[in-house]
Amino acid sequence: AFTHTLGEWYARRGVPRERIGVVPCFPSGMPTAPSAQSVPGRIGFVAGDFVAKGGDTVIDAMARIRRSRPDAHLWIAGGPASRSASDLAAAGVHSCGYLTREELLADFLPSCQVFAYPSRLDGLPLTLLEALGSGVPAVVSDYFALPEVVADGVSGRVVGQNDPDALAGAVLELLDPEVNSRAAEAARLRYATTYSPAVVLPLLRENYDLAIRHHALQER
Repeated sequence: AFTHTLGEWYARRGVPRERIGVVPCFPSGMPTAPSAQSVPGRIGFVAGDFVAKGGDTVIDAMARIRRSRPDAHLWIAGGPASRSASDLAAAGVHSCGYLTREELLADFLPSCQVFAYPSRLDGLPLTLLEALGSGVPAVVSDYFALPEVVADGVSGRVVGQNDPDALAGAVLELLDPEVNSRAAEAARLRYATTYSPAVVLPLLRENYDLAIRHHALQER
């Protein structure tokens, strides 16, 4: 299973716990020295499917965010936003369109202070892991395993689905310089200790070895 949440889902459906291994997927090729620096007030959002990943919730949250932080602005990468041009302008949106992975990792993510990801549909999204690995704390929805990814709020914040007010409050909290600094360090640590190749690959090998041994015993 990619997450402990999914492992528990299997167990509740009758899979013996001793047969369940939890091994996350991981993003490879994370840069050691991104070229960009975080820009005060910049909030990032990345999605191929704008609605499925909660993009409309992010746009709705921006009005409240900008009342408290007029400098706040939203950078969107990926698929087109399903909102009018006037809505996007009022939300302080800059649409980057589709980016190469190199552009995303070297420039886009490191330039953000907060990553907004109130998704309605996800397993273990690589983009979220890339944000954490870039030192960008994330606000995620409470959908399935997303709270697990941000360590239940240690390396970001968790809000209910479809709740722009809660999303706005969490983003504003993380835009505070002192809070942001602590959460950014926690995000880097979460990636390094849970989702980096150095951690995941030995765990993957261990689980393959267990599966092979179990199969050999069954064949006897």
